[in-house]
Amino acid sequence: PSSFSPASSSSSSSYSSSSSYSSPYILLVSSSPSLLLSSLTRDPLSPFPPNPKMAASSPSSPSSPHPSPALLLLLLLSLLLPRTTSEISPAEEEAMKDVCVASTTMAGAFDCESAGTSGCGWGVGFECDGAGNLVGLAFHNQNITTLPQSIGNLFNLETIDFSANSLQSLPPSFGNLLNVVSLDLSFNNFDNFDLSFLPDGSLVTLNLNENSIRTFEGILNTNVSVSLSQISLLGNSLAEFPQLLRSMSGLVDINLESNIIKTLPDLTSMDNLERLNLSQNHLTSLSSLPASLRFLSLRHNALDNVDLNLPLLTDLDLGFNYLHGGLPPSIASLTSLEYLNLIQAKVGTIPDDFFINLNDLSTLVLSSNDLVTVPSSIGSMASLQYLLLDDNMITEVPLSLGESQELISLNLSRNNITSFVVGEGSYPSLEILYVNSNYLTELPPDFSSISTLRALYAADNDFGEIPVSVTSLPNLTELVLPHNDIRELPDELSDMQSLLVLDISLNRIVSLTPTIDSLVNLETLNLNGNSITNITATFTPMTSLTSVSFESYQDCFGNCTCLPPPVGSGLCVCGNGILEGQKVCEVGHYPEIPLCDTDTCMCENLSDFNPTAHNCGIYPNTTATPTPTPSPTPPPPPSPPPPPSPPPPPPPTRSPPPPLHP
Repeated sequence: PSSFSPASSSSSSSYSSSSSYSSPYILLVSSSPSLLLSSLTRDPLSPFPPNPKMAASSPSSPSSPHPSPALLLLLLLSLLLPRTTSEISPAEEEAMKDVCVASTTMAGAFDCESAGTSGCGWGVGFECDGAGNLVGLAFHNQNITTLPQSIGNLFNLETIDFSANSLQSLPPSFGNLLNVVSLDLSFNNFDNFDLSFLPDGSLVTLNLNENSIRTFEGILNTNVSVSLSQISLLGNSLAEFPQLLRSMSGLVDINLESNIIKTLPDLTSMDNLERLNLSQNHLTSLSSLPASLRFLSLRHNALDNVDLNLPLLTDLDLGFNYLHGGLPPSIASLTSLEYLNLIQAKVGTIPDDFFINLNDLSTLVLSSNDLVTVPSSIGSMASLQYLLLDDNMITEVPLSLGESQELISLNLSRNNITSFVVGEGSYPSLEILYVNSNYLTELPPDFSSISTLRALYAADNDFGEIPVSVTSLPNLTELVLPHNDIRELPDELSDMQSLLVLDISLNRIVSLTPTIDSLVNLETLNLNGNSITNITATFTPMTSLTSVSFESYQDCFGNCTCLPPPVGSGLCVCGNGILEGQKVCEVGHYPEIPLCDTDTCMCENLSDFNPTAHNCGIYPNTTATPTPTPSPTPPPPPSPPPPPSPPPPPPPTRSPPPPLHP
């Protein structure tokens, strides 16, 4: 305060233009810019820190002093000055060298003797912060079999990754790393894991995936049991739920996928647990689970019934189980559910009113369950957006299903459906429809009322023609109709101005008429597997076309023919019925393009003749014998290749599966 002088004794104060700043303020500027920022919004005579809320509410308060230009200059300098740096201690340098030596891969690429002084700059292995502190070890797949005892001297470590090595144990000093938050020991050779060597400090995440862990030994440190919130033990050899996990009061997320667990203990005491993945085990029954659970995966077990009282559960996966007795009634009471996966759960039949209370459910997977009918209550589910009913035995689509107000994607592929009924106002939000591999012969006229539909996948049906009702869909961008015995393109196809993708492969189309030219926005056209022998389309208006696939168009020689622009700039169609790749039809580059001159070349337009390349640069149409292409000058022999680099260390034999649905 002695370095400031108020201009007056009134409530309005300001800094004197002649104020001098004593050395404590210079120190404040160079060591703590945040304190200086605080000083700019406080009364210099006040002993109390500033109140941000008051400052925000009255920015022009007369009690707020105005900093002088000199003080602002000091603030700017403080932001530009380098922060205090920290030197790595000799003990840390020695530990860094030892860790480097432990990695045969690292030791072969770097000078481990200098790891303590230059390791932070190697860009691999050692991760340092701006102050020069070693805060991370990233030694994934570095051929490490043992860790040095000196690693316990790396006391600033926060993250450690020793995944995909050959570790079987941790040194006792490992427990000294009190600042470690994340530890990844996945894809190693741990068998009996000693918990007493875990860092007893702030550990939050522990990854032990893909080891061979059968049991745990040692005593779990008290701090770890509270701080650890996420543990993953996927792909180990656990035959039972680890008792130690029940004593970790801070656990929020447990992944035990792909073990051999047969039974579960009572887990109701784990009242902080929100995520539990027990998929791909040998469970035949469930015990009581904590009511705090929000995500539960029981996929690929041998469960024949479950009784779930989990009011907060949002995600449930019971796929690939044996629910022969039908869906467990308790599922109908899980009113917080947003995602329910019952793929191949052998449910057989489902009561019509089963889903009536699941108003928050947005994704329902009922694939591969031998269903014959669709429960009517599905149509009344207020939040349903994604419905999968593929691979069942459904014969008709009930009108009630169209009442789904929020349904975006509907998959009915691989059923026995012969008709698709659409009522007035049906499917008001539907964007994607899959009806592949059914027995549909037509789509009703009212189908065109599904104005939101963007993609229709209807391969392997019995349409015989492109349904006219489809051509009236105003927002359809993708139409996939392979294997439907379609023989010609209807005139109504020209109405589909929004279409970007058209797949009518594996049909019986013979002629490609100018109707196709009207699809001026089309980007992808697939006509493979037809019997096209006549092309009267010009393709000229189709300026957006970037990908074309079809097999046979014979010119008068049976040679490769470039189609007109824009197709001609990227596609060569061969008369032998085999598409020879996406060749670029550049004039004169391919011998299969007939060569000619002004006397023997019959171009559609005289201006098409290319005198430099001696062919019709756009559309060859000649009856003369093509002139052979001159042989190109052989290129010089290639230089011998450089000696091969030593192969990188092999990756782990197993890779982790994708994460559980969020």
